[in-house]
Amino acid sequence: SYAGKYVPAIAHYIHMLNPVMTMKINLKGIALGDAYSDPESIIQGYAPFLFQIGLLDEKQRKYFQKQCDECVKYIQEEKWSQAFELLDKLLDGDLISEPSYFQNVTGCSNYYNLLQCTEPEDQSYYRKFLSLPQVRQAIHVGNQAFSDGSKVEKYLREDTVKSVKPWLTEIMNNYK
Repeated sequence: SYAGKYVPAIAHYIHMLNPVMTMKINLKGIALGDAYSDPESIIQGYAPFLFQIGLLDEKQRKYFQKQCDECVKYIQEEKWSQAFELLDKLLDGDLISEPSYFQNVTGCSNYYNLLQCTEPEDQSYYRKFLSLPQVRQAIHVGNQAFSDGSKVEKYLREDTVKSVKPWLTEIMNNYK
């Protein structure tokens, strides 16, 4: 997830500022899961993985790999928008009006958990809970509308395909 960007960013910031700050933060390390920290490395593994677990056939794997290679090329050329758009059309389908290639060939709309092809019903409970008047009052949001994050994603789309690998290396080398 995008936490693979901001968690290393926060740790890097602490690491850089701790030597000059009077009040130190006792950073011991970071924990990440399903981190989207280095898209270039991650994207290369999508086609073989999806093929090995039976979600893509050979023809689909070849197409998927070709698109992943193109996406990596865009990343290496720092063509961030093109890389994001290609990946969105191929896998995520977050900011397009039609289903992604992945959704079309697998029938799955949930790419976060391949054991649950569609998003579980309980994922909608959060939104309903946050819309309860007593909850809205308790968390002091007034009449501010709840957002699903798609507007934020539009602003972060170029950053999504950039790597924070150097920050991860820095943290791993200094906090063991």
